[in-house]
Amino acid sequence: MRLWEQCCLMGVLIAAPAAADMRPDSIGSISLSAAASLQTGQLIAYQYRGIDYGRQWLQEAKLRFGIGKTLSPHWSALASIEGTAWYSTYHVEVITNNPRDFPEQYFSLLIHQAEAVFSIGDPLRLEFGIFPFKYDPEVRNLGEYLFRSGAYPGFLIGEFDFPLTRLTGIHAGSRLFGTLSQDMIVNMETDFKPFHDVSMSYLAALTPHPVVTIGGGVNFTHLISVDETATTPRAAESMYIDNPDTLKNALGNDSIVGDTVRLTFRGIKLMGRIALDIKQLFPHDFFGPEDLKLYGEAAVLGLQNYALYYDTLWQRIPVMAGINIPTFKLLDVLSLEAQYYGFPYPNSYMNAFSIKPPPEPIPDGPAAGYSNDIYRKDNWKWSVYARKTIGAFSITAQAARDHFRTKSYYNQYREFEEALTKDNQWYWMLKFAYGF
Repeated sequence: MRLWEQCCLMGVLIAAPAAADMRPDSIGSISLSAAASLQTGQLIAYQYRGIDYGRQWLQEAKLRFGIGKTLSPHWSALASIEGTAWYSTYHVEVITNNPRDFPEQYFSLLIHQAEAVFSIGDPLRLEFGIFPFKYDPEVRNLGEYLFRSGAYPGFLIGEFDFPLTRLTGIHAGSRLFGTLSQDMIVNMETDFKPFHDVSMSYLAALTPHPVVTIGGGVNFTHLISVDETATTPRAAESMYIDNPDTLKNALGNDSIVGDTVRLTFRGIKLMGRIALDIKQLFPHDFFGPEDLKLYGEAAVLGLQNYALYYDTLWQRIPVMAGINIPTFKLLDVLSLEAQYYGFPYPNSYMNAFSIKPPPEPIPDGPAAGYSNDIYRKDNWKWSVYARKTIGAFSITAQAARDHFRTKSYYNQYREFEEALTKDNQWYWMLKFAYGF
């Protein structure tokens, strides 16, 4: 799809994401929703497989179509698909030594939502299938750790203007008295190996006063395994002895006796969050709904310590804080976010896509000889996010040094590690959208 064709598409249906709840009002009626967007931007500086690059153009066009039908007073069915036209951001010279960029355009299609919903007003909502889920309404970019992370290894993921996740499973949610919300989720792993494992989560949030909301949650990731040899590999590289000095002697010797523990993808993740709506203390009409909010989130990506890679709990705790700068209704929201994550290894999920993935980080990065000293200096991330809505039309802008990853259609060129690890590496993005 050429640029002029994308502009024509944008003129017809340029959209923000479709609403998650598309249920029509009357029994038997059908509701339709459509959404499309054209986003463009630039990587100012970044890395690909350990090599520094700069000035890489970014562009995507998205189209989402949804349909919903009410089957009874309590049952409804929702479905939507999303298509994307996008350009690769890898560099062919890394593979072929040909000194030129190699951007190509590709198309992808995914199921955004496919679920049956049972609801009794606000007190109870049950979802079965594939559903989008977001538990922290304030987060614009960084955060939402409970479902956008791994435990062993402790990676973080993110996507521009999509601070939520899609889950496959069952979700039971309740909203009581306008102050207490609770969510229980049983989902299957569909994004990262080992696939199909079942995780269980519980989240709760309390708003005792309009000024403050406090929330927390726990995720028992890979709790039920469909293949225990994949969840807890038997390979020697996934084994450790409590005395790290004897680890080298243990590797390759599966018959060693002693206090031997095997690394596993199974783990317990914890999350806590808080939001303060400061403007509630100074009620005035000139504030916008999102103005003057302070919020933060922290998580523990794996409670269990393991020798060698996971022996320090504090290195597995990402923390973020954000503030919505008052724009007095000029913008919908202007958000500044910062994050600290002291994991001393690459933020990569390569080992979650190996043929026989070990539950350990990559000690030397994706390129031979690439010292992981850099990963002790990439702890800070930041994001500036702004959005303006005019009717069904919206404009979104973001500048960030976050968890952006380069994209490739081919697995051999795919980069599992985030691209922004140095202080001078960042990008900007602009999205024009329309939807109904």
